Amino acid sequence: MHNKSMDSLSVPGYNDRPRSGSRDSFASSQFSGFSEVSSITPSTSQTWASEHPSSSSLVRYLLLKRKDIKSGVFPNEHEERHRQQIDDYLITKYYSYAKAEKLILPWDKLLEVYIFGDELRNNSNEQLWNSLLNHHQESGQFQFRTTASTSPSSSISNAIEYLNQLVTDLSKLDEILDLYSKPDNWMSDKLFEAFYNFNENMVVPIPMSITLFADYMVSIKHANSEFYMNHLFKLIRLLWYIYLLHQRKVLEPHIEQMDTMKQITLNKFLSKDNNTSLGLSLLHLGEFFQVKGDINSATNIWEISAHLTRDPECCQMAVWGLSDGYGSGNKYKLLNKLGKKTKTNKYNTKRRIAQLYRIANEKNKKDIGVSWVWKDKYD
Repeated sequence: MHNKSMDSLSVPGYNDRPRSGSRDSFASSQFSGFSEVSSITPSTSQTWASEHPSSSSLVRYLLLKRKDIKSGVFPNEHEERHRQQIDDYLITKYYSYAKAEKLILPWDKLLEVYIFGDELRNNSNEQLWNSLLNHHQESGQFQFRTTASTSPSSSISNAIEYLNQLVTDLSKLDEILDLYSKPDNWMSDKLFEAFYNFNENMVVPIPMSITLFADYMVSIKHANSEFYMNHLFKLIRLLWYIYLLHQRKVLEPHIEQMDTMKQITLNKFLSKDNNTSLGLSLLHLGEFFQVKGDINSATNIWEISAHLTRDPECCQMAVWGLSDGYGSGNKYKLLNKLGKKTKTNKYNTKRRIAQLYRIANEKNKKDIGVSWVWKDKYD
């Protein structure tokens, strides 16, 4: 077993993680400049990373230490102030702990604060359903504005009508994906119109379509980062509505009334597809905060996503961030009056890292160097 000093908080198992002082030289040897890295869009990042021997997680993490990242997350002063208020609220209510206290974090509530500005307290199934159906009124702005007062309502008792339309729309999306798969169509108006019209007319939102359209607009049409940010926040909110409806099994009774093939399609849409999309979207949201210089929020988002979606890449990104001292409530680098790190701070950070390793190694608990994460004290 790998024994490492708790003071250094080295993370056993990821032996290729760059040490302090080596990141800048490693980064300069991999990239000609920050502009090259920041130009990697979601559609090309996996391909780009696969062509380089370093892992895609490591490539992304190296951006955290770049010196030429502009300060300030949002160009709008009002939104920047709103972001700071969210940070203060999260630290005060969730990430604070006393001496000898174990830090327990409610991952679902943390995500809701990030994407809605507050927890979705006492939201009924009807409210969630109608928020999903009224997705066209969601602007995607960082500061969430509810549309409940102006939105028409539809009872969940009529859900089967919408679910049938969703199956039809999923079939139509396959036709658009055929167009999208051919590079010759990327610059054509036909593909743009197909994407745009589909997203405007779909009744129940399909996250994959929203993601691909935003990716297409940024990578092919060169839309600005604000456009992509708005689509990203909108997408994650819609994914969360679907996540909660699925967790509460709201739509399952209606799906059970449909034929077998439709049941298979919809169950996959609600569970596997939605979870995968949520994990990938939160990975990109963390990257958005990352390249804007808010490394604490980036680490928080990756950690939240790892626990909610079990996304392995979010696990790695969060581990590297936490082990470098980033993330709200991460106080392991703080010194007390005697100039020493406290046991409570070291324990809470190491426990958070252990929890992430558990998620990443759920299918194989015998990985060399990480057996320590299964100790009872890190439960």
